[in-house]
Amino acid sequence: MIQIYEHYNLSTLNTFRDNYTARYFIKSDSPEAIAKFLTQHAGLPYLIIGSGSNLLFTQDFNGIIIAPNFTEKQIILEDEKMILFQAGASLNFDKIVAYTISKNWGGLENLSLIPGTVGAAPVQNIGAYGIEAKDCIFQVTAFDLLNKKEKIFSPDECHFGYRNSFFKENPGQFLVTAVTFLLTKNKHNFHTDYGNLKEKLGSKPLTLKSIRETVIDIRRRKLPDPNLYPNAGSFFKNSIVPSSVFQTLLHNYQNLPYFEMAGNYKIPAAWLIDQCGFKNINYKRAGVFHNQPLIICKFSDDTTGKEIAEFSHKIQKSVYEKFNIQLDPEVLIF
Repeated sequence: MIQIYEHYNLSTLNTFRDNYTARYFIKSDSPEAIAKFLTQHAGLPYLIIGSGSNLLFTQDFNGIIIAPNFTEKQIILEDEKMILFQAGASLNFDKIVAYTISKNWGGLENLSLIPGTVGAAPVQNIGAYGIEAKDCIFQVTAFDLLNKKEKIFSPDECHFGYRNSFFKENPGQFLVTAVTFLLTKNKHNFHTDYGNLKEKLGSKPLTLKSIRETVIDIRRRKLPDPNLYPNAGSFFKNSIVPSSVFQTLLHNYQNLPYFEMAGNYKIPAAWLIDQCGFKNINYKRAGVFHNQPLIICKFSDDTTGKEIAEFSHKIQKSVYEKFNIQLDPEVLIF
């Protein structure tokens, strides 16, 4: 089954609530039907979306917006220690995290309250508090829209990197339909050493539930409510720099926060942006959130996607001039 709409308003399909339109909007639970529609409209660009929590539109989209509808979930295999759990790509990711924790399945707890769908998890290789989606993904099921056949990807074939994957590097060819997670049962490996997670846990018993609740509390205190301040979460990726650049930065900024990564160093983009003074700067009707400068917000319903993009470019320019570091957007800009 496929639903087809023309000149569709996109404001409900992205968390910035940008008021642009798409030439076509289609929704379907059939990869074959989606592929057929694309063949019939060859030449038009197309974009596969989940919840729209990582998108910024700056103009009308003269192409096809695809909203898959894959909502099944099932246990593939389990024993006394591990479980293979498959979730449809269109399911809400945080609801799946909550579901796995209710079953006492461990692995996804640090990723609590990340917005978006299950299908976005491998595409972006989402991550938080020292854990990335790749750490729990056993395989990704996808449909090749060009060759019109299903393919199952192993983690190696996904080419996971920092907020990157094979799917992100080859946009549009593969439609993710399901993700299979490898999770623990009964005995779990907790990860609480990243950021202030251990500090915020305090004396609470270490459980999947307590970690989830603490992560949610931290995120809600630090992050803006998208219903009040439309945003797309972290606008920029953290910067990965080689040792030579890191040593220069550390010499100039003794309070530099960092995380070592196999010989390279991750520098928090939020710190770089804060050092450039953007907590006190607005551009027209856009600005960074006061508790988290990594997040760009709309402060007026009339703020346009173009204004958001212009403001993001000002941030990039300022960070590059001060630190000689190029910030890369995590948000996809159209």
